[in-house]
Amino acid sequence: MEYLFNSISEFITPEIVKNTSKILKEENSKVSQAFQTTIASILELIVEKGENKKFESILKGIGNMHILFSVSNLFLDKMNSKMQNACTKFLKYIFNDRLKEYYSLISDISHISLFNSIYIVNKIALLVSAFLGEKLISNISFSALLDQLEDEKNDFQIYIPFELSKLLEQSHLKSFLAQKFWVSFF
Repeated sequence: MEYLFNSISEFITPEIVKNTSKILKEENSKVSQAFQTTIASILELIVEKGENKKFESILKGIGNMHILFSVSNLFLDKMNSKMQNACTKFLKYIFNDRLKEYYSLISDISHISLFNSIYIVNKIALLVSAFLGEKLISNISFSALLDQLEDEKNDFQIYIPFELSKLLEQSHLKSFLAQKFWVSFF
């Protein structure tokens, strides 16, 4: 199986960054940072949640929407109500009551407005869930998907800033982020 983080990140082409930056009236670098941070932290939270039939059902439902056929449109167009409901269900499942705080942290870390942070998080959440959902409906087991993400953690944890550690409940990630924070001083 290919690296999931890299495969998801490849959907974020320079053209998507440029167009999203233009729509949001934000710098390309800030939008790009928000994309990478959001992808990495959502994947981390998926691993944190672990295997669950309800979550697997949510992902498969989004996978059946075939969003990946027009990813560039995902970032240009307004989400229809079906997509918005799916995105909301996914985000509520992985963030519980921490979603507003997450939007604010992405805004602060990426130096973009809160409104633009919400826009990016919702679009990336739909992209990530659609990608993983399509993997599940193509007969890859949920446990194999989680194992793959677990194996890739070191690749995507580097994109998770220390400030997000208070949202991420895993103690080993908090230790990793604390170490990353202290190493940055040297």
